[in-house]
Amino acid sequence: VNRSVSNLLGWTAQELIGHNVNKIVPGPDHSMHDSYILAYLRTREAQIIGNSREVKALTKQGETIPVGLSIGHVEIESQHLFVAFLTDLRERIKMEAALRENEARFRSLLGNLPGIAYRCFNQDEWPFLFVSDEIENIIGYPAEDIYPAGEWNLCVLEVNHTTNIARVTMNEKTTISFPLHGV
Repeated sequence: VNRSVSNLLGWTAQELIGHNVNKIVPGPDHSMHDSYILAYLRTREAQIIGNSREVKALTKQGETIPVGLSIGHVEIESQHLFVAFLTDLRERIKMEAALRENEARFRSLLGNLPGIAYRCFNQDEWPFLFVSDEIENIIGYPAEDIYPAGEWNLCVLEVNHTTNIARVTMNEKTTISFPLHGV
């Protein structure tokens, strides 16, 4: 037991060393943990050994926290040794939730814009990273047709509001002009 485990879970090394690891395993996995290890020793088929997975760990205060768990095994002179690596996932989970929330806000904003919104890479042929769904209403092609694997990438969209004509130049080779509807 190292200092990181103590900082993460609140248990001291003395409180964990010599005790079954079930002390930090909550809920349904608590009763199953020993059977996972015994099954591995009996069959040598790795279900949890050598794999990473997301589980809950029990802190000294009784709180369950999300952790990444990897378990390794080595046999030395007929003695089986297991080591567990825990990674605190709380910050990652918060960041993922914030990212989903920001993406939902972004998509809501773009969905309400009265025109095309797009983002492209600053590279040759300006490949798209994103095109709003409104593009289908304006040029007749759905967004999925605009940026799959660079099949055709919009280079320039010019809109002449005086004549209500738009011109799309694709890959600097093809130009399409069309009247704007509803502008």
